[in-house]
Amino acid sequence: DIKEEGIYVSRAGAGLEIVCLKEHQVSGRITDSDGLVIPNVSVVVSGDEQAYFLTDEDGYFEVKGLVCGDYTMSPSKEGLEFYPPELAIAVPADVQESWDFTGRLVGSVRVASGDGGYFQPLNGERLSIHVVAPESGSLRTSIYTVEGRLAWMSTREVGRGVEETIEWDGTNMDGEPMASGTYFLRVSDCGLHADAKVVLLR
Repeated sequence: DIKEEGIYVSRAGAGLEIVCLKEHQVSGRITDSDGLVIPNVSVVVSGDEQAYFLTDEDGYFEVKGLVCGDYTMSPSKEGLEFYPPELAIAVPADVQESWDFTGRLVGSVRVASGDGGYFQPLNGERLSIHVVAPESGSLRTSIYTVEGRLAWMSTREVGRGVEETIEWDGTNMDGEPMASGTYFLRVSDCGLHADAKVVLLR
């Protein structure tokens, strides 16, 4: 039999039996390409054990209570992509390593309408467009008819990585109510280009 720190190896029987004598932990840090920390990133650990953690205000995460085995760690946060997208680790062999990720802001556009997938301005509803832009600047939000005519447009100065909400009340650029029907939304500039179909009901 062999005893090492945290491991017990028994030669009983035809093979080797490895038993963890203690639980282990792994840790790392998540930053952007400029070295700035990224807090509140979800880090999911899957394998022989399952765990979920958030990075703290300094971008650090620490996963405790892992038994011997193979694991995969993957970070996620809306509007970000990470490199590497996941890491494979073996416990206890890799517990002394620092497992770091780099996040890159790619932005996101989320459209919220009524419960039925449409919005009704006469009921006080608005089409809400939630945007996180990867670059600062002038963000353009446009509404087009199915024929391709520009019906409404909004331009707003936005900050990098800051969530903004743009609302459309169902009127055109002259403030006149638009007819019921299908329209096309486009969000562009500031590193974003997104299209969506929206339905307005009167």
